[in-house]
Amino acid sequence: MQTNLFEPPKLVRFTPRDYQQSAHDKAFQRWDDGERGVLVRLFTGGGKTPIACLIAGTWLARGDDHRVMVISYEKQLVWQFAQEVRDFLGIEPGIEMEKERAIGTDKIVVASRASLLLAQKVADHQREQLAEHGITELGPLWKSRADSFLKMLSKQRATPEQIRDQIELLSHEPEAHEDNWSRLHRFDPEYKWLLVFDEAHRHVRKLRSVGYLTDWFWKNPDTKQLGLTATPKRADRVSIGSVMFPAIAADYPLFHHKQPCAVKEGYAVPYIQRYISVEGVDFKSLNKIAGDFDEGELERVLGAEKTLASLCQPLLDMVGDRKTLIFSPGVEMAANVARFINARCQAVCPECQSQGWYPRLLIGDGAQCECGTLLAPENITKDGEQARSIHGGTHLSDRKDVYDGHQKGEFQFLSVCGLCREGYNDPDISCVAVFRPISKAASSLAEQLKGRGCRPARAIILALCLLKTAAERLSLIAESEKPDCLIIDLVGITGLDDCASTALIYAEGLEDGIIDRAQEILEEEEGGDVEEALERAEREDAEEKEKIKQQRLEAERMAKEEFERRAKANADVDYSVHDVGHSRSNSGDPREATDGQYKFLESLGVKIVGYVLTKKQAGRLIDKLLSGETPEHATNETGIDSENWEAQGPSGKQVRFAAWKRINISWCRTKADATLAISASMNPSEFREKMTKMMQDAKTDAALTAAGKKLAKCGKANDPGLVALGRRRRNELSQGEDF
Repeated sequence: MQTNLFEPPKLVRFTPRDYQQSAHDKAFQRWDDGERGVLVRLFTGGGKTPIACLIAGTWLARGDDHRVMVISYEKQLVWQFAQEVRDFLGIEPGIEMEKERAIGTDKIVVASRASLLLAQKVADHQREQLAEHGITELGPLWKSRADSFLKMLSKQRATPEQIRDQIELLSHEPEAHEDNWSRLHRFDPEYKWLLVFDEAHRHVRKLRSVGYLTDWFWKNPDTKQLGLTATPKRADRVSIGSVMFPAIAADYPLFHHKQPCAVKEGYAVPYIQRYISVEGVDFKSLNKIAGDFDEGELERVLGAEKTLASLCQPLLDMVGDRKTLIFSPGVEMAANVARFINARCQAVCPECQSQGWYPRLLIGDGAQCECGTLLAPENITKDGEQARSIHGGTHLSDRKDVYDGHQKGEFQFLSVCGLCREGYNDPDISCVAVFRPISKAASSLAEQLKGRGCRPARAIILALCLLKTAAERLSLIAESEKPDCLIIDLVGITGLDDCASTALIYAEGLEDGIIDRAQEILEEEEGGDVEEALERAEREDAEEKEKIKQQRLEAERMAKEEFERRAKANADVDYSVHDVGHSRSNSGDPREATDGQYKFLESLGVKIVGYVLTKKQAGRLIDKLLSGETPEHATNETGIDSENWEAQGPSGKQVRFAAWKRINISWCRTKADATLAISASMNPSEFREKMTKMMQDAKTDAALTAAGKKLAKCGKANDPGLVALGRRRRNELSQGEDF
């Protein structure tokens, strides 16, 4: 066994990146300052395991009484972490899982959390049955062993005296502690342990399996904890920080618009977003579990043959030759995705040279290119099994064979259910298709799934490590065979307004309105660069705010000049910069817009300044705004110059009230929107009246769609009455009826 675990030769193969070395240094600084636990948050593929090994080596070098235990939750991840320890530290770790047992001399132990569980206590009825046999001193006896003893007694395979002797022997085993039984007790808390929690977001102290574990090791105040995760948010919103990991040693995300991040510094590839639009699927009625859509119901609605085809064929058209990972909500759907792909082959048109995927059986028997050219067998460029599927129930050895085949390029598409969410490492995956919606409450899941494709190509990983500057790394990635990762999501489906988007992954720290606008840009342009969409949304937001500010300043300047002019003429004027608004003539012209129309326009986000509207013009402007058009477009189409109107957002009173009541109005661009959001929370009946009127007054599909979006943003997309009204109005509008 290696004695000096931190000999330089053992770390020669690993030169830490700047952020990895910083995480190591800050972790020890925080512990030395008295913190019990620290969190290292790194993007997927950022090297969390190497950092953990680096930290573990330093921890062990601090003294012979120091130990390290890595705690994971999945068998495959335990073996994977143990292998990393061998590779980076050159020592053989003990494994505590199922039949594998660590030994007392192991300095590093990799354990599954399940193996360290506290055994269930003997049930009352078991206690009573044992007492009937004169067995009352149970010591650390646990439920399953009690069942075994009772069966032995009932079949007269053992006497009560023999059972008492076995219980006595159990009480002297290292797993026994007082009246409890756990493999955890075999690890001496007198040592100074470093507990490393892999995928830290899965470990919160309120869990029975975690609380007892930490209590055991915390008997020594010098024991410390390290959490590793790419996604610190949990769907149940329980904090992992306050008790387990109160200090931060590293926060290096995939993307951040202001702080250093992997994409900007050349350690990860950027995402390119594309969408598949699925028609005729309604998710509003689906149940949610732990904040996310129920996977069984998702498979039911997405696994139908027609819908499956509408997912798979666009995928094939978009993906090209990219190695692809496909996530499905159910086992059968994952298998059907693979079957659909394998029933097709890739062929190139001899006339227009376009490449596409076609049913194999139709090649030479009717399959034709969009240009009309019939395709023959000699036009096939890729054939044979191009997809395979696996799921959580697939045997481990079979999984490994499939993983190996995909990584070696034996087939292009890997279709999975319940796998590859965390810990799966294949740098050559350059397309991730998520064939299921994910709610915003479970946004960390979306980040985990899509993170499978953010690593740079395998061929350049070593070269990247040798480059010193971000510019050099970015250039190498851009010139590689994997300059980006294609993300394919579902879009255009009824009931998907509250879903986690790729923009949400990139947009940490940005306002909800900017994230929503970036998502709109990506949808309008049928995908594109996510970073560019966010930058454009930020730019538009800043321009809008600056425009409003300048209009307000200009209005105040003009009002002040008017005040000074009249003052010089000895005119009596009551002046206030807040009185600037539309200019009304005193002609009494019946064609002139009414005060009510001006007031309604202000609630819709447009305040008229220095201009007189006609009733017809005001009505046309109101209709456009109700149809969801932007104020800029609506005023331009109505013939109103930019200097004659000001954008009006929610009032200060609305903002203060919403903040006090914790009502989300971040999406609201107008007073009317804020009124809807507030009434949805505070006065449901009033909200229903407003939404009913809005939908009944809708004269176009666009106006009805705008009303539907507001219904969803207010969190009322599952209101059956309003949904039914919307569908009825849609049908009436489609038939040209107007009531």
